[in-house]
Amino acid sequence: MRAQDLNARQLKFANRILDGNCTGKQAAIDAGYAPASAEVKSSKLLSNAKVAAYIAKHRENAEERAAISRERAAECMQEILEGKHKDEGKADATGRIGAYNALAKTYGWNEPEKIDLSGTLLDRIRQRSK
Repeated sequence: MRAQDLNARQLKFANRILDGNCTGKQAAIDAGYAPASAEVKSSKLLSNAKVAAYIAKHRENAEERAAISRERAAECMQEILEGKHKDEGKADATGRIGAYNALAKTYGWNEPEKIDLSGTLLDRIRQRSK
């Protein structure tokens, strides 16, 4: 997805999300949307196919450029927790875990995955009430 495919506010919103240091609501406000409707607008923008594709593509590109993968970060944190990781003098275990957590936040690795549960619970409730 190219930046030209988004309007100026969508692009600014997406880039603020990619920065990883604000909420969706704040990203919408920073992009020029009204504060009163920013939370709803953020949700709509994140559901917009073009905006979502732009964010996903740029996160993917950033991950590819990163010297560490999500899996490697998890392996290193596990090694640190198990005391298997050798200290190379660069940082202590707490510092490395902090760095991994910051990296995870930067790349959006900690964001909850969206699971489509539409209809399942509601259908069951309706079935039982019949």
